[in-house]
Amino acid sequence: MKKPLNLVLTIALSFAAVTTMAPHVSFAASSSDSQTGIKGIQLDANTVVPELVALGIQPQVYKIMPPRLQEQDYPEDQYVLQITLGTLTVDQFTKLKSMYGANSFVQYNAQKNYNLIDFLPRAIQATVNTTFTQTGISGLPLGDVETTDEIHGEIWPFQKNGVSFFTNCWGTTIEVLRSLRSQDIVTPYTLAWPARWTADEYFKDDKYSSKVKESAIRFGDVLVVSQKSDDATMLQHTAFIVNKSIVFEKTDTMDNDPYRLSLRADVISKYKKFFSGEEAFSYRRFSSDKEILPTEVALNPNQYFTPEALKILRETLPEIPFNNLSAGCETGLGGGCDPTITEIHVINVITNPQTGRGVLSGDPNVLKHFRPL
Repeated sequence: MKKPLNLVLTIALSFAAVTTMAPHVSFAASSSDSQTGIKGIQLDANTVVPELVALGIQPQVYKIMPPRLQEQDYPEDQYVLQITLGTLTVDQFTKLKSMYGANSFVQYNAQKNYNLIDFLPRAIQATVNTTFTQTGISGLPLGDVETTDEIHGEIWPFQKNGVSFFTNCWGTTIEVLRSLRSQDIVTPYTLAWPARWTADEYFKDDKYSSKVKESAIRFGDVLVVSQKSDDATMLQHTAFIVNKSIVFEKTDTMDNDPYRLSLRADVISKYKKFFSGEEAFSYRRFSSDKEILPTEVALNPNQYFTPEALKILRETLPEIPFNNLSAGCETGLGGGCDPTITEIHVINVITNPQTGRGVLSGDPNVLKHFRPL
């Protein structure tokens, strides 16, 4: 029986819960609900998830567009993918767990209507279909502080750029990659902005990953978007490969930029508006025989700053969490290092005992930055 559109879309947007949608519910190719403002488009499963169809599953694939995302500047950013699978056989369930990294703790239930999210890494389950509200103080008021030139050099990044707390695309990708190496019940999850120059090296260094051709990409690989300038390239965006058509990404750093499943073709379409050339889009494989990516850690303020500078900073900026800061380089005008100070916090991915999915756990003051769509 076909359900009313608003009910279908409401259920489709119940991202964190076990999906209760009937396995073959569908709606018009392009529909909207006047009460909620949610829009939906059904896609061809044979094109998006052919590997699931090959297993005898009849997935339903939707682009769901909640009102918050409809305000995004680019149409490629205005949706999240929702892929329902219906009930599964034991064989189908087992093959899906293997296909997507065997990192999920969701258990088999013959009566359960599954969602693709149930089989993805727990770091994805814990964040997908949420946004992260950034905070920060920009241009901190240190201009009237009398200092020596040396101390002024230490406090200048605070004066120029302030201190921010936000998450971004490559930090998200790094946490998913790191989580795949762990089968622990509790997995640390670092909320930080790995500095662009540092992250750029992470996604180029052969000790962490190897380059693969687009035709050979598979689950666990990473799409890397770079901007070429003169003879060098610099990292602009990353997305985790789920299959040849689907990626998991955080679209950007602003408050309404979601953690989401999206179409790889849409990610490429968006960035082709800004970057071109064969080096703009590449793919990396972070296999188990490579070194694991480093964990972003907070700097030690007593080692990073001189005692004189730290005293001035603590007295002038008592609201700044100096034990939870990270420093690095953003690309400034002329290509030089623009020192950037950001907050860093470590929370955990634990397992929801009812659903088996990964969920975030930790300091409530940190977790409140996450908002469901």
